[in-house]
Amino acid sequence: MKWIVLLLFGGLGLGALISGAMWGAKRLPLFQSGLRAHGKVVAQEERVSLETIGKKNPYSQKVISYYPVAEFLTETGEKVRFTGSSGGKGKPIIETGTEVEVLYDPANRTNAQISDFSQFWLGPLVVTVCGLIFLLMGVGGFFLMGSHDRIMDERFEMMNRSQLVMNSEAAQQKAQG
Repeated sequence: MKWIVLLLFGGLGLGALISGAMWGAKRLPLFQSGLRAHGKVVAQEERVSLETIGKKNPYSQKVISYYPVAEFLTETGEKVRFTGSSGGKGKPIIETGTEVEVLYDPANRTNAQISDFSQFWLGPLVVTVCGLIFLLMGVGGFFLMGSHDRIMDERFEMMNRSQLVMNSEAAQQKAQG
């Protein structure tokens, strides 16, 4: 059982931890050497998904998330438009018309991000922290169950010894009787 807990929680946690760290590492060069520009949220991209609501009588409901669409001018005067990486459920997280700071890669202008924390770092941070929590739960559960297994092994061994004693006493009685 302890191996199942380790593989299930620890494996899921390790996978999420590595994914989140790689996601953050992929954004780090843009943060460090990307060019900054002033941009503006010019629209909202609507994405529709289904969300299950209720436990007793579950039903699916359409949920609309709004992702900011921003425009900015590069150092050469080229206009670039891109969609932010995080959206708000039910309402925009950055309203249309809001001035934003943008980070972009001059070699690949479509690699751009709104430099707001929720747009840039929140996703990788949440995935990494959740991965760390699941990894710790898996390892902690493994060791907690490991000490429990030792106690159970000792009790099982005691039961086997007492059964041997009882069997040897019964054999002696049978031989005498």
